[in-house]
Amino acid sequence: MSLSLFDDSMWSLSAPFFSHHPLSRRGQHPTAELSRFGATDVTEKDDGSLEFHVDAPGLAKEDFDIQVSPENVLTISGSRSTHASSEDSAEAEGAADGDKPTLRWSERSSSSFTRQFRLPQTAKVDEIKASAENGVLTLSVPGGAAKPQPRKIAIQ
Repeated sequence: MSLSLFDDSMWSLSAPFFSHHPLSRRGQHPTAELSRFGATDVTEKDDGSLEFHVDAPGLAKEDFDIQVSPENVLTISGSRSTHASSEDSAEAEGAADGDKPTLRWSERSSSSFTRQFRLPQTAKVDEIKASAENGVLTLSVPGGAAKPQPRKIAIQ
């Protein structure tokens, strides 16, 4: 009996590994937990403005939801659905009805993220600008007053 990469028995051999691996949850591939989807860098400039860079590969601008609450909490959410079924694959390749491919392995999945940040009271939330390019969402939050400079307090 020869064992092929696409034999059902091959997948049953790997199933125990993926379901009990210390990095996996609920049978996910171990690298799924290492994803940086939604990872965010925040930079504060000298004028008090903030710039957010959010990693979101594969997301279009329609896939994001950005809101600011009355308490100045910025919420950035995004979601993607990239899991293709074997029926979708068959339609994409134009296969005949009797010749539909079977999806044997998929590391792509639907995922989402939500990040929240409390903005300073001096932030001009009505002037926030957002853009998405090359898998990175960028938000610019203008600041009101310059950052206070440290000063020495004399003891009397």
